[in-house]
Amino acid sequence: RSELIGLWGELFILLKILPKTYSINDSVRFWIGPEGKKQDFTLNNLAIETKTTLSGDGDSIKISSLDQLNKITEELFLMHVFINLSDSSSGNCLKNMYEDLLKKIGDDTHLKNIFEVKISTLYGKATTDQLDERFDFIKYELYQVKEKFPKITHENTSTAITRATYSINTAALLPFKIEQELSEILNE
Repeated sequence: RSELIGLWGELFILLKILPKTYSINDSVRFWIGPEGKKQDFTLNNLAIETKTTLSGDGDSIKISSLDQLNKITEELFLMHVFINLSDSSSGNCLKNMYEDLLKKIGDDTHLKNIFEVKISTLYGKATTDQLDERFDFIKYELYQVKEKFPKITHENTSTAITRATYSINTAALLPFKIEQELSEILNE
């Protein structure tokens, strides 16, 4: 379920945030999370790692590898997306977001194929109930990963450590919080 909640957050960014600055073609190309890459989105000189949590579970962010906060672009941002379960038709479900993205892609069969390949691993494993589960977007918080950011990567740990999963207390991230909207940063 946590993987599908993460997918919900990534699809939300594809539908609601990136299109403010980029075409659907570019947005889908920038989405590399499902490909097993280090971060979820790589856009020119910056990367975004997204973490989506249900409201109430937001006092820490779970990092699932040594690569997720490893800076490979000029700038790296950690985007913490907060959602709530929704019992109304106003909430978004994975199925509707998937269909909305296909509509935005339109008749571009090459782009549709790229999107289908990217989403198939997680989307294909979900049950009908999981695809129909509705959530409401609450807000997101954006942090810039820079020097002194609390993280464990290959660069700052022993070469004997090959894998790690850890949690970061969000209170420790306040000095790294960015007040700008992501679309403002992308337009700079």
